[in-house]
Amino acid sequence: MYNTQMRLIKLRRAFGLLLLIFSLLALVWGLDSPDYVLQTTQLTSSDLAYPGADQPVGAAADSPGARSLELSWPKSLRLGDDGTLRLTVGFPLPGSTGSQALTAAAGDVQTETGNAYHLILQSHLDLPGIARTPTGEVSQAMLPDQPVVFLWYLRPAGPGVFSGKVWLHLRLVPAPPAQEQRILLAAQQVDIRVTSLLGMSGSQARLFGSLGLVVGGFLGLDGVLSWYLGWLAKRKQSG
Repeated sequence: MYNTQMRLIKLRRAFGLLLLIFSLLALVWGLDSPDYVLQTTQLTSSDLAYPGADQPVGAAADSPGARSLELSWPKSLRLGDDGTLRLTVGFPLPGSTGSQALTAAAGDVQTETGNAYHLILQSHLDLPGIARTPTGEVSQAMLPDQPVVFLWYLRPAGPGVFSGKVWLHLRLVPAPPAQEQRILLAAQQVDIRVTSLLGMSGSQARLFGSLGLVVGGFLGLDGVLSWYLGWLAKRKQSG
C-alpha cells in the first residue's frame, strides 16, 4: 500500500513538472514580441515626375533623402494576434526652386506652364488570407513638409504563409476640363508567416500557460514546498 501511494505521488509530481515546463514554454511563446521587417526604398526621379515639371515632386535641393518610402510589417504573427503594417512616404512638397518655379500649398503644385494639380497619395494593401482594417484604397493629400503615413491593422484567421503587395499611387487632380492622372509609385512585396502552438492561438497559449503554471506548480512542487516549510520550522526551533 505504501509503495503504491509513493508511486502515485511520483507520477503526480512528474506530470506536474512536465505540465509546468510546457506551460512555461507556451507562456513564453504567447508573450514573445513579433519581429518586424523595415524596408526602405528610394524613389527615382522619373517615379515622381508630373506633366510640365523639370524636376520630380519632392526634389527640393535641401531634401537629399526626401524621396524615401519606409514599409514595416511583422515577419511573423501568432494566430489570433493583431499586427500592424505601416507605409511612410517621407518626401515633402517642394517650394520654389530655380527655373521650376513651383508653388506648394495644401497639396497643390503649379508648373510654369500654368497647369495646377492637386496631389493625392493613394495606397492599397492586397494581402489575401489576413483580415485588415481599413480595406480598399486609402487616400491622403500631400501637405508641404509633412510625411504621409498609411497604417493597417492585421488579424490573421489561420496559420500559414501569406504573401501580398502594398500598392502606392500618386494622383494628379487638375482643374476641369483637364483629366486626372494616376502614377504608380511602388508595388512592394510583403510576406507574413502565421504560427500556432499545437493549434492554439496566442491568447489561448497565454491562458493555458498561466493556468498550467499554477496547476503544474501545485502538482509537481508540493514536495519542494513541504521541504521548505519543514526547513523553516527547524531553523526557528534551532534559533
